[in-house]
Amino acid sequence: MSDNDPASATPHSALTTPHSALPTPHSSLSLRIRFLSDAPPGARVLARFRDPYDRIAVAETIPLDQLPPAAEAAEPLDELHFLFLPSGSTNTPYEQQKRGEEWMQAPPGDPFAVQPIDLTLRNDRVLWRPGRALVLGAPDRMDEILTALVHFSFYEGEMRRLEQEIREDWPLVEKDLPLTHQVGAADLKRWPDANRRVRITALRRVRLTRLDLYLSKVPAQLTGNVRKVYAELLLWCPELPDRYIALDDQIEIYEDLYESANDRLSEYAYFRKEFIIEAWIVVILALELAAVVVELVYTMKESAAP
Repeated sequence: MSDNDPASATPHSALTTPHSALPTPHSSLSLRIRFLSDAPPGARVLARFRDPYDRIAVAETIPLDQLPPAAEAAEPLDELHFLFLPSGSTNTPYEQQKRGEEWMQAPPGDPFAVQPIDLTLRNDRVLWRPGRALVLGAPDRMDEILTALVHFSFYEGEMRRLEQEIREDWPLVEKDLPLTHQVGAADLKRWPDANRRVRITALRRVRLTRLDLYLSKVPAQLTGNVRKVYAELLLWCPELPDRYIALDDQIEIYEDLYESANDRLSEYAYFRKEFIIEAWIVVILALELAAVVVELVYTMKESAAP
């Protein structure tokens, strides 16, 4: 991970309401929602986020055939594909509803794929898994459900981003483990990188703390039915607290390791510097002593001469 950690963005925790609501659909609707640092000109902005850093949710309507395939295992961090089908067999044929449900299923044979949440709110059915969501419900309630899904998907995706970053860094941590107890001159060239890892780990701690505001309870900025939908999503994701604890524990390991590594490298660098200085002092004293001895011998030879 680079020094441009996203947590270095503006530390502001306000969350704004959507800029433009979607028109009430009277038939199926498919959207691609992206979480971007800046909105393209003319983009339909659904929400703005300030934690764990500035992001904007923008939506674009796409044809049904541009939705990702049902069997696709990818769980994107920066986008959400949303499909709305009006409830009732009159509005949405049963076969289309069935295809929508199949589109939401986790890929078979992938033990790491997240299984979809399937919940009912009033008469609306909501299915969600990372990267995609399906709503079978009343058109006039779609916008509220979508707003809750967009917020939940963003924050959950940022937690998965942290999990992915930490998981990918474990080999590096294992490689750096010897720096915590035994260092040598060759290890000093790794000191700048160890310092950088301390900074990255601290920024990850900040991001996790800021995410907890939105994944441990309903954000205070959400109101009305949006708040109720978000609360249901939290309720149907009971593993979120455990994931937070796991991340907290892993970040603590990283903190302890790199703080210890920096201490050892600092101590060794100080010891090495002091040793070199003292060695030079000894050399200088030895040269002075040698000069005195030479002068003394020369003086004695002159005194002994007839």
